[in-house]
Amino acid sequence: MKSETKIPLRRRISFRLALRSVLIALVLGLAFSVVQLAADYSEQNKQLERTIKNMLAAAEKPAMIAAFQLDAELAHEVINGLFAYEFVVNSRIEDEFSDILVEQKRRAKTTAFSWISKLTDNTQKLHVVDLLTHEADRRFVGTLKVVVDQNIALSSFYNRSVLVVASGPLRNIVLILLLMFVFQQFLSSPLLQLIEDFSAFDPTKDEQKPLTLTGDHDLDELGLLEDAA
Repeated sequence: MKSETKIPLRRRISFRLALRSVLIALVLGLAFSVVQLAADYSEQNKQLERTIKNMLAAAEKPAMIAAFQLDAELAHEVINGLFAYEFVVNSRIEDEFSDILVEQKRRAKTTAFSWISKLTDNTQKLHVVDLLTHEADRRFVGTLKVVVDQNIALSSFYNRSVLVVASGPLRNIVLILLLMFVFQQFLSSPLLQLIEDFSAFDPTKDEQKPLTLTGDHDLDELGLLEDAA
C-alpha cells in the first residue's frame, strides 16, 4: 500500500483539487482585474479631463486680459499658475497674430510607466483655448495653449494597477496553501485512514479492527463508505 509519504505532492488529491480551484480563481480574478482596471482607467481619464477643464476655465479670463493688453507680467502669472499642476509641461499665450507673448516649458519626467503612454501614442496632449473678449462681438485676441503629460497625469492609476496586478500571484499562493490544508484535513487524511484500515483487514480472523474515520463524515460519502464496509 502506498503511504501518504510515498505519494508525490503533485499526485495527492489535496494538491490537485487545490490547484484546479486556484486555476479557476486565477482565470476569474484575471477577468475581474481587467474589467476593474478598464473601469478605473476610464474614470481616471474623466477625472483628469474635469481637472484640466477647470484649470483652463480659471486661467482663461486673465489670459484673455494679458493677450488683449499685451501684458507680459500678467501672462507670466497665468503661466506660473498653470505650472502649479505637475502634469503641465508646456504652456504659452499667443496674441491674435500667433506671436508668442509668454511661453514656459519643463522637461517631462520619465517614469517606470512611460512605455505605456508610448505604446498608446498618448504621451502628451495639447489643449487649446481661444481667448475672446467678453464684449457682445466676442473679439478674438489670442490663444492659450497647454500641453499635458499623460504619463504624469495618470501616474496614480498606473501605481494602483501595479498593486492590483502584483497582489494577484501572492493572493493565489496563499489561496493554494489554504486549500491544500483544508483538502488534506477534510479529504486526504480520512481516505488514507480508511485505506490503512482496509489493508489491515484479514478475512481469516473472526474479529476485525473496526474502521476508523476521523472528522465529521457521518452523513457524507466517506461516512457511507465506512458504513458499507
